[in-house]
Amino acid sequence: MKFTRAIALLASVGLAAAVVTVAAPAAHAQLKVPQGWTNLGDPLPGAVHDVVNYRGTIYAAGTFGSGLARWDADKGAWTMLGDGPAREIHALAVGPDGTLYGAGEMAADAKSGFVAAWQDSSWKDLGQIRTSVSPSMPGVWQIAVDSKGRLYVGGMFDRVEGMPVNNLAQYDGKKWSATPGPIQFPAAVTALAVGPKDELYVGALAVLDPKLTYASVLKQGAWSTLDGLTWDCKGLNPCMGILSMAVDPQGTVHAAGELAVGSTLAAYATWNGSSWTAGATQSMNRASALTLDQAGTAYVAGGQYPDPDKWMVARMSNPPVALGAPTGGIGVWGLTVRDGSVYAGFSQGNPDDPTTSTQMASFALPAKNVVPSLPRNVRIVTAADGRPMVAWKAPAFATSATYQVQFRLEGEKEWRPATVIDGQRLAKLPRGVAGERIEVRVRASGGAWAIIAKPAA
Repeated sequence: MKFTRAIALLASVGLAAAVVTVAAPAAHAQLKVPQGWTNLGDPLPGAVHDVVNYRGTIYAAGTFGSGLARWDADKGAWTMLGDGPAREIHALAVGPDGTLYGAGEMAADAKSGFVAAWQDSSWKDLGQIRTSVSPSMPGVWQIAVDSKGRLYVGGMFDRVEGMPVNNLAQYDGKKWSATPGPIQFPAAVTALAVGPKDELYVGALAVLDPKLTYASVLKQGAWSTLDGLTWDCKGLNPCMGILSMAVDPQGTVHAAGELAVGSTLAAYATWNGSSWTAGATQSMNRASALTLDQAGTAYVAGGQYPDPDKWMVARMSNPPVALGAPTGGIGVWGLTVRDGSVYAGFSQGNPDDPTTSTQMASFALPAKNVVPSLPRNVRIVTAADGRPMVAWKAPAFATSATYQVQFRLEGEKEWRPATVIDGQRLAKLPRGVAGERIEVRVRASGGAWAIIAKPAA
């Protein structure tokens, strides 16, 4: 969710007098990052709004071409993907079947949003989304997928495929529908997250009305509110609300934005099922992005508004660990964690300005703060008795780990398990695959797959 768009929306609903405008720093041809952060290639040609780990590779979405780019680590460069009409992708999500979904707005039509699936190297549109309101803030801003593959989209729109909706809609794979009523969202849906039992959590922008909620959950067809957040942010009145949400495996809801938990101003807060708790955020008072690692630990990007030079990323452990700032600019919009590194998409100016340099950067986490990364030096060897084996070295950062190994013959679609030898980084393959071309993949518990394709020894 773009921070500048949230400001524009507050202005559009009559709150402009309460919002301080930040002057954008001058754009630079190449952005430099502080020590600890590493640039990923040259700046992208538009704003980065979201970042995901898709099939073991970093993908960025934003305002460039068809809205999607892939980081090719071997080349050290970004590859622009897709063709067709220009899109502004605001959010990405990966379904349980591995499908990548994108949502946003069509660049050529200020009142037309979209939801699409990435198929065969192009976007397949799943539905047309329209708004009849002011074109300053239309489109789809957030997308979430549950374990059954149902899509939920939120933003500022009132029609999906011609059907009346209220800033929130769902898609079951065949048809669109409104989510069950009667809840009414106050301004616009700016955050979505799915819980471990397929609960749908919704965050919205705040408005000057304490009777309206901006945190809700849909469970088994019924809505309830997550009470405890108010609209009155002291000194920054009104609160912007929730800009990003995630749910960890234990069911705790993590929310980032500009929040008032009772009388406490917070950029980050958690919901335990009955109440909100404001989190310590290294002096942040506003957050723009949030993500969880595979262990369920939150990472938050935020700053000290209205000071544009104090923007940073923090790991929300106890106590929080400051990871520094990937930029001296005004915000981080996309954030994800993969294989022991944090990836952040940021701008050194207004992300709605096409001349602004936009950069992706990574931060290698200290060993004690991360789950295992990819196993290294995966190879096929031959045991003394002639049996083919898989061997590998421990992942970086791993102090102890359990492993999973799978294989398949050339041309096969399904993976088969190999037998991992307890206490060793070795796995047995069937004798029958000796001499065959096979593909092998290995992962540590909580990590991604490391894949090789070689003839068996």
